[in-house]
Amino acid sequence: MPTARLVLQGVRGCRKQKAFAPPAHALCPNPRRRAQHPDRPGQVYKRTTAPQMNDSPHGFHHQSHSFPQRDRPRSGEAYTMNDIPIGTGPFDTLDSANLSDPGDLIAAVPHLLEFYPTDSLVAVMVRDGRITLTARIDLPSTSHQYRQTAHDLSTQLHSHDADRVYALIVGDDHDCLSYERLAAQLSAVFATDGLTPVIFGVPTITRGARWFEYGAPDNNGALPDPETSPIHLSQIARGVVTRPSREALVNALRPDSDEALSRRARLLADVVEQERIGFHQPQAAAESWYQLVRRHVERARYRTQPLTDTEIVDLAFALSHLDVRDRCMEFALGKNAGDAEGLWTELTRQCPAPECAEPAALLAIYAYVRGQGVLAVDAIRHALDAAPDHRLAGLLGIAFEQGMKPGSIRRLLMRTAELFRRPAPASTGTSTEGPTTDEEK
Repeated sequence: MPTARLVLQGVRGCRKQKAFAPPAHALCPNPRRRAQHPDRPGQVYKRTTAPQMNDSPHGFHHQSHSFPQRDRPRSGEAYTMNDIPIGTGPFDTLDSANLSDPGDLIAAVPHLLEFYPTDSLVAVMVRDGRITLTARIDLPSTSHQYRQTAHDLSTQLHSHDADRVYALIVGDDHDCLSYERLAAQLSAVFATDGLTPVIFGVPTITRGARWFEYGAPDNNGALPDPETSPIHLSQIARGVVTRPSREALVNALRPDSDEALSRRARLLADVVEQERIGFHQPQAAAESWYQLVRRHVERARYRTQPLTDTEIVDLAFALSHLDVRDRCMEFALGKNAGDAEGLWTELTRQCPAPECAEPAALLAIYAYVRGQGVLAVDAIRHALDAAPDHRLAGLLGIAFEQGMKPGSIRRLLMRTAELFRRPAPASTGTSTEGPTTDEEK
């Protein structure tokens, strides 16, 4: 796999991997959600209001903790796995891009995070010359929070092995050194793990901004244009967009209006009841609903009009069938991966809870595999907001937290696709007609 190489010099250290036990809810089915699936006739949907998460003092938007409620993402945290291509993804495209200067690394940070950070503390983890993880949290508002902020960042990165750490404080000036004490606290906290971080500061990540190193005032320079970073060029080649802010990224999954979601929920309840009454052949029904989703994926690239309520409801019901949802993972491996990801993004916004958890989980997998780590964990968070004990989303959160490589996720998808391609046992009876898209009617 071609990769960018990081040749900045740093002090090597080592850290032990923290033992981790997955939460019990991620390993067992959710009895409430079982009632949503058409392979269990006689049961109907039960809807609940999605719980609201509490913000932490530091405003974390943690992109990787998505399982137990107490560890859910908080409001200012971003967390992406890299294998150097960038972001958090499959990283299968990036020709040798030497980041030989601190300015090159700092200019690459927005593309590693997938958005331009402001007033942020960023950590870049490196092992064997490869960037493996990029994390970001809000800068503390008062000096008495410095040590806790440093400790929180170190804790979130503890399970990700590294031999070097680079930290960046976005929002400080070379002449003021307003966060020099925060840099000292970072050095002290990481030292307990056997690491000596190299810590830089910069007022903003823009062309010509003056970067500097804490503790070495003579080591400074002007930032190159972030738009010309080799990391950014690789991201463009993969179709990944670096957004102007964290808020812009969050808005990509902002739900539709309450009125629209309520209207679709009522329509969906009617579909559930109709299917429950006329349900006789689970296998034939699953195939027909899968073909409906496949047709929508294939026409997504050419569709110019938004999905109708009927189409949204049909797709939501189709994906609530576990076999249909899991079979849709195979699109991530083919030429329609981008089209499918766009459809999951639409449905994550447009479907009512808890049905929106299924396209959100698919979106998380697709983003994970394609190298869009922040989007992946935002999608996991969205799924768990809609269905707090969603098994697939919980397992994805654990995989992300434990640093599972996107290539490993891809291999799991290949195995899943292989299982679905095996001939199914012959069924008896009359096959049912599948639903059609509005364009086909």
